[in-house]
Amino acid sequence: MGRGLSLRFDVSEKIVILGMSGMGKTTLMKYLIQKLPFRKVVVDRLGILSRVRSPREVGVVKCRVKNADFCVRLVTPEDLEKFMSVVINYKNLMVFIDEVDTFISPTASFRTMPNTYYFLNAGRNFGLGLTVTVRQVGRLNKVIWSNANWFFVFRIINPRDLEYLRLGLGFDVPANQLDKHEFFIIDAVHSEIIGRAILKENNIFLLR
Repeated sequence: MGRGLSLRFDVSEKIVILGMSGMGKTTLMKYLIQKLPFRKVVVDRLGILSRVRSPREVGVVKCRVKNADFCVRLVTPEDLEKFMSVVINYKNLMVFIDEVDTFISPTASFRTMPNTYYFLNAGRNFGLGLTVTVRQVGRLNKVIWSNANWFFVFRIINPRDLEYLRLGLGFDVPANQLDKHEFFIIDAVHSEIIGRAILKENNIFLLR
């Protein structure tokens, strides 16, 4: 095991967590929700991060994860668009969306989702940040790609997804060499891999 790592994020940053199912993406998102010291709203579709009483339930629900200010269950892109029409009136808030590609397609635009698109493009000017998870790299919306400050990349073995990752970042990331629960921390602003890491004992450790 390597040294513990202390990461600092601004509330307006965009954080993307990528990787295959079962690798630890949602667990890392829970960790960030618990640790980040600002107001947090969780958008949960599958009922993993919130307590959903009915498959049809939409709106504010009880959170399963600690330190979230509140959780909402949304099901469709239209639900998210209505939600964003409210969120863009706030400041100093980070929104967490698990499986973001189920809400925002790779081709979503200002024409199809104006409030969401405004949030993605201009949110940082008002202290509005975003943390998302996505399984398939090619399903990540281009506006999220271009605005991302940080990437946490778990194991990926699909050659097409690895190529999308290389093209998006501008350099190779050997995500197919990671073990379960390991991930690369990538500073997208400076185009560098900080290191290979693992979440253990409620802390992030860089691996040697």
